[in-house]
Amino acid sequence: MNTPRSDKKTFILALDGGTFDVILPLVEQGELPNIRRLMERGSWGRLRSTIHPITPAAWTSFMTGLNPGRHGVYDFVAPEASGYGFQLTTALNCKEETLWSYLSRHDKRVIAVNLPFTYPPEKVNGVMISGLDAPMVRREIASPPEVFDTLVGQFGEYIMDWTMPVGRRFNLAEYKENLWRTLEFRYESGRYLMTNYPWDCFMLVFNSTDHVQHVFWQAEDEARSIIEETYRRADVYLGKFLEEVDDDTTVLIVSDHGAGPIERVFYLDRWLEREGYLVLSSSTLSPGRVLVGLARKGRTFLRRHLPVSVKKLLRYALPGTRDRVETLIATRNVDWSRVKAYSSGYYGNIYINRKGDKPKGTVSAEDYDMLCSEISDKLMQIEDPSTGERIVERVYRKHDIYSGEQVRYAPDLIIRWRDYATYTEKGLEAASGDKTGGLFADRHLNVESSDFPLTGTHRIDGIFIAAGPAIRQAGEIEKLSILDLFPTLLHTLSQPIPDDRDGRVIEEIFDPAYFAENPPRYIPADTLSSKRDGATGGLSEDEEAAIAERLRGLGYLG
Repeated sequence: MNTPRSDKKTFILALDGGTFDVILPLVEQGELPNIRRLMERGSWGRLRSTIHPITPAAWTSFMTGLNPGRHGVYDFVAPEASGYGFQLTTALNCKEETLWSYLSRHDKRVIAVNLPFTYPPEKVNGVMISGLDAPMVRREIASPPEVFDTLVGQFGEYIMDWTMPVGRRFNLAEYKENLWRTLEFRYESGRYLMTNYPWDCFMLVFNSTDHVQHVFWQAEDEARSIIEETYRRADVYLGKFLEEVDDDTTVLIVSDHGAGPIERVFYLDRWLEREGYLVLSSSTLSPGRVLVGLARKGRTFLRRHLPVSVKKLLRYALPGTRDRVETLIATRNVDWSRVKAYSSGYYGNIYINRKGDKPKGTVSAEDYDMLCSEISDKLMQIEDPSTGERIVERVYRKHDIYSGEQVRYAPDLIIRWRDYATYTEKGLEAASGDKTGGLFADRHLNVESSDFPLTGTHRIDGIFIAAGPAIRQAGEIEKLSILDLFPTLLHTLSQPIPDDRDGRVIEEIFDPAYFAENPPRYIPADTLSSKRDGATGGLSEDEEAAIAERLRGLGYLG
């Protein structure tokens, strides 16, 4: 189905992890002139992310206008259909049509660059280049692949968003050199695409804003200033992008979530073990537990010290070895026949070991609700040992916040930490003997596969800024959700909106006269194309290992 072509265009710059906690002070100091100009010309506000405010769920919700219970992407990993393992999440896990496919079918030309969780890239009416979850820097990350060849021919290389390299010591000067080089390349390659390929909707993501906040949020002096400098440089490149768009183009600045400091680290597995929900198969000093500890320490040593070339060689020479070690570390010492609940991820996900769902399920349907309530009540009582304050704001059941066919794959309990300032660390071998029983650790962690500190994490409020011919000077507006961006974007392009989206068109940003003359048009959702293939396969072992290593470099995987 096609709609009449219009000349309206929308330009979107995403600052991954962008937060007004950094932006507003810099704007007041006059250090982000281009962002300030857009805020003064249009509308802006804090953009509520998904729960949890995590990259895969948030960006997929942006691309679909649907909650994770419908599109099926919750975290960096997804539980296996049977058993107790987890698989890496990719774009193939998304069960719904994305914005890019929808616009392409409506004869709109799109360019989407560096957007996380678009690998493998879709075949679109235009250009798509995958972001940080792409396994390797090669032509398959682009659609069509020839665009990758063109960029390499133009710039001599293609640079993925840089993170701290695995296996190397922390070096501030080298970090900044790579950071600025990556930002410059992202701008230069994006500008090349927007000036050499036709587009109606252009989107580019700067991931560096997120990376530096993870590393430097609680740093001091020169290191802490890297965060502000990253925003300043992003603002300069925004100004250069704006020179390439005309006055009839709608401009949006968005982020997938916000950022803030890690105030405490909580060992959720150890808590589940202490409360009797996660049961080990042997005593603390058993050979099994010792083996698990040795395997984890050995894995950490190899990740930090082996050259990347050697690790690649080992993956080819010993296929499957990595998976076996990961499985050993995750499950070797757990007695699943006695487990009631277990965790996953870094933001507080708990799965119930239900009979009929898992091969060694222990919890009956009759006991399920009572167990969920019991665990939730205990979690709500957890206190920070240094302040005495309770650290859990709320514990959700999956159906409290998610709806749709994919809810069955969601965690049974989702912990919303107060202000999302608690980082959930995996592992049963945390230090014990202190007054917390080993439940809390120092808030400054080192990512296991690297030597750089992890001092910042995500917050639920991201950013939204809009300016353009139909956007009014509304100043700050409230009650914005990342789910609203899909229908709002379609409206800026005068496109019909599927009538089943979870978000809304943000009417208050539009000029009232314009909105009255151009109300949103809706079409039945059953006219959409078939949903995306939701299979979790599609990655080779080498691709999966490469993606996992990249995510570990950011602290997203253990």
